[in-house]
Amino acid sequence: MAGDLTDAVLEQRLFAHAGVRRGFRRRREPDWASLACELKRPGVNLMVLWEEYRAVHPEGYGYSRFCDLFREFDRRLSPTMRQDHPAGDKVFVDYSGKKIMIVDRETGVVRDAEIFVAVLGASNYTYAEATWTQTLPDWIEAHVPPRVTPPAGHFKFLRVWSVKFLHPRGRTRDC
Repeated sequence: MAGDLTDAVLEQRLFAHAGVRRGFRRRREPDWASLACELKRPGVNLMVLWEEYRAVHPEGYGYSRFCDLFREFDRRLSPTMRQDHPAGDKVFVDYSGKKIMIVDRETGVVRDAEIFVAVLGASNYTYAEATWTQTLPDWIEAHVPPRVTPPAGHFKFLRVWSVKFLHPRGRTRDC
């Protein structure tokens, strides 16, 4: 590899026009890479991204074509790896990142609650529970059997995603 080949030049050569066939696009295209990053944020979906795109480019693609082009782009840059999850082997746990409002029937006080989610790898059997916070006591309480234990018994491996209190200074990785 040439010594003058910087990261920026290499990225330009590898990903220039990814998902774009020259001469076939007649409408202004969004920055697909930034849309892919935006899509990872809570509450963002392709409909939201398309509405923002059409607000800036009213003559732009319709929703179905926009989705097709995005999926084509995403497929080319996001290779997938099949993973085998034997039954009862793994459970994946995390907080969803969304909150729900809970109203106390007696007092009428409204409180936000966090959503804890556990999913078994093989069956996608899903368990969800509302906890008041994402603090360690609530996290541990959400794991107490039989809440996260699969119907057939116990699991061998617990996969924790990005829970803030488990990270130094409460931060998780950005996109």
